[in-house]
Amino acid sequence: METIPSSLPYRNTSTTFNVLAFGAKGDGTTDYTKAFEAAWLAAFRWQDHSSKKILKLEVWTPSMAGVYKAQRDNDSGTGVIDGQGAEWWSKSSGTKPTTVRFYGSSDVTVMGITIQNSQQTHLKFDNCKSVQVFDVTISSLGDSPNTDGIHLQNSHDVTIHSTILACGDDCVSIQTGCSGVNIHNVDCGSGHGISIESLGKHNTKSCVSNITIL
Repeated sequence: METIPSSLPYRNTSTTFNVLAFGAKGDGTTDYTKAFEAAWLAAFRWQDHSSKKILKLEVWTPSMAGVYKAQRDNDSGTGVIDGQGAEWWSKSSGTKPTTVRFYGSSDVTVMGITIQNSQQTHLKFDNCKSVQVFDVTISSLGDSPNTDGIHLQNSHDVTIHSTILACGDDCVSIQTGCSGVNIHNVDCGSGHGISIESLGKHNTKSCVSNITIL
């Protein structure tokens, strides 16, 4: 991961970390991975010295110009995260990326964005608690392989509502260790619906509990 220069503009605002300041071009073609890594690292470093404990990703344009923000309010973001997954879909083997993943996180809210054409899963929560997803659109071709809309694993107290999920695999995939999952007012569009799956692989014991779908 790249070292963060001390002169970048984010130091003047303290709470806003604009990936354009870290080298992202926002032109729809330039690889912005390092810019996002650097902005994300800067946000976490700032949070370590702050009383504020909420980090939020906001994406403002279809070409992926974005802002990382640490704050307590609930402003919504707008824009499109495009995984450009078509070149991956024809590959029958190898690990394929998840477009947006939260791991070991709590009090997470994802709202007001579109995620499309993921290489594999669009939005994943693993070992998370107190999660809200709403006003989100997920879109990929109906025959795109293994493109789950939202994937949950070992996560608790999750609410998903007022969301459109059109993908090539499960709209919502609920796997081992999940509890307190509430799903309502969700349009699955294309895809395989909402599923509880992959429990007890290789003769192991695994459970889910308190799953409500309306």
